Amino acid sequence: LHASPSAELADLGMAGVSGAELEFELEPTVITTDEVSVFEQNPYLNGCGCLRLPAAARAAAKELCKQQLAVSIRVEDEAWDCTGVQVGALLDCLYRYDGTLGCSLSDSEVKLALWAPTAVDVKALIYDGPGSRLKPTEQEMTPGDDGVWRLQGPATWDGKYYTYQVEAFHPVTGRFEKMETPDPYSLACSADAERSLICHLPPWDQSEPPEFSHRADAVIYELHVRDFSVKDSAVKNAWKGKYLAFEQEGTNGDRHLRQLAAAGMTHVHLLPTADFGSVPERAADCKKPDVPRRKAPDSDDQQLAVMAVADQDAFNWGYDPVLFSVPEGSYATDPDGLARVLEHRRMVAGLHKKGLRVVVDVVYNHCYGSGPVGNHSVLDKCVPGYYLRRNEAGGIENSTCMNNTATERAMMERFVADMLMHWAVHHRVDGFRFDLMGHLTLCCIQRCRAMLDSLTLKEHGIDGPRLLMYGEGWEFGEIENGARGPMACQRMLAGTGVGSFNDHLRAAVLGGNAFEDPRLQGFATGLALRPWPAEAGVSQGEDFRQNENLRIAADKIRVCMAAGLRNYRLIEDCFGQKDISACELHGGGAAYVDAPEEVVNFICVHDNETLYDSTVWKLPTACTSPEERMRANWLCTAILALGHGVPLFHAE
Repeated sequence: LHASPSAELADLGMAGVSGAELEFELEPTVITTDEVSVFEQNPYLNGCGCLRLPAAARAAAKELCKQQLAVSIRVEDEAWDCTGVQVGALLDCLYRYDGTLGCSLSDSEVKLALWAPTAVDVKALIYDGPGSRLKPTEQEMTPGDDGVWRLQGPATWDGKYYTYQVEAFHPVTGRFEKMETPDPYSLACSADAERSLICHLPPWDQSEPPEFSHRADAVIYELHVRDFSVKDSAVKNAWKGKYLAFEQEGTNGDRHLRQLAAAGMTHVHLLPTADFGSVPERAADCKKPDVPRRKAPDSDDQQLAVMAVADQDAFNWGYDPVLFSVPEGSYATDPDGLARVLEHRRMVAGLHKKGLRVVVDVVYNHCYGSGPVGNHSVLDKCVPGYYLRRNEAGGIENSTCMNNTATERAMMERFVADMLMHWAVHHRVDGFRFDLMGHLTLCCIQRCRAMLDSLTLKEHGIDGPRLLMYGEGWEFGEIENGARGPMACQRMLAGTGVGSFNDHLRAAVLGGNAFEDPRLQGFATGLALRPWPAEAGVSQGEDFRQNENLRIAADKIRVCMAAGLRNYRLIEDCFGQKDISACELHGGGAAYVDAPEEVVNFICVHDNETLYDSTVWKLPTACTSPEERMRANWLCTAILALGHGVPLFHAE
């Protein structure tokens, strides 16, 4: 093991590694019974060799974590190979921390605390305002044996802004870097997450949520904050596309949501409302597409105009998280300071007054930025290489789109749980939809469920067991087949009280999936009954095969409408087999839960085409009228509305 506190290690090929100030001989060994959890938690490492550090290296472990490290192999004094070292699991052993982090404000002082155990120096930079270009005041922070850097300041800092300047070795560059970052535990911030605000969040004083008896009774409506009001002529101009549009009464959107609540809708699921980096938060920095108005409806020019400014316009789904505990600033009337926090609260209260509870979409499977530069990188500046999941070559896994997080790390798991509690307590949201939840560890998700369940009306004013938790349980990429340990994917969630989207119902009803020919048909879109003509080139099999697949789809829909309960028994399947266990029906998969609250039935969501567009794709216009396509839409919706489980409808 080679260590350099100045990052001067160099690979000299056959000559080995140079630049080390400390070197330790490592001995091949066998994992003991006490250490077997290393491989249980990281099955992808099975088969790797095990090397034991000498006592001197173990005694210096806390200092070694702050240095550049490498391991080399020599055989008969000849260098064979060398590699860097990932210290995440070691940091969990040495520096796991449960105390206060972030900014704490009292009448007499301000306290800042940042967990940064690999840093060699941390300073707090205090700014007078959100956009002040004056040089900030530098404040030295004090390191603790627990890996936390702390600072106490005067109460007069209230209302000022701050960042951290962290100096640490970064594996991306192989150098020690000085990196400026906002606080990952920010309560509020300036526009575009440039600086954190020193503040105290006032206690919740808004309305209480409507009555709700059981999580299995939820009926969910997926909606985008900006889409809800940006084109509503009845909304105040300053509130269009903003949080406050949900507070205004008498608008088209207000009437629509109240009608849905009266019809039995219980929850509005909002696409991400936490801070994200893919939309400029200052209106002056946004560009508007110049969409041609006189082009034909099937022209490409409209889309080309939109895509020309797509990276700088005001619209994005929001799955590009930067600060996880702060509301998105582009939806606020002022992106600087507390306005975004207070207006987000007013939005939640406004929806409560309409008779609807609020689910927020949370994105804890990846970060928008990584590395030592750029204002979108936060966690990876605080503890470089720790919070993000890395492969055996040291690179960051990107199977979730970008910068996969590593909830197998203790402090990343804690971070997710802390964020969830923050939104539940300080913003009184009534549930959470997890983006790509299957990439989070099962342990993390179970911890979140337990923490929400611990909230009580008497102590917190919150009925924790009524709060929803559900997400995408897809299993793919580096976590597939449990390679990174038990994950919160579909097949692992039975009995947890956590829901997951049932894509088996969608496939049976619509036909195909997001990665296949969009014309493939299902139960409600013409399979076998209104098939594509042979010349269309849609590969669905011969007539007998389509008829068989239609009957199989009907069977799957039956068990999905029975809440996907794996112990449900079908009296007879389409092949005449009797008393079939739902979890084994046609190869299994469609039924995988123990309770109705654990399945979210859906036909379409924000991903891919809307329901109507899907029926346009799938039903041949030559033999299907617009009225029949609408009836296909109604059939899809009826399957959701009349089945057991939790139905989720898309706001098209």
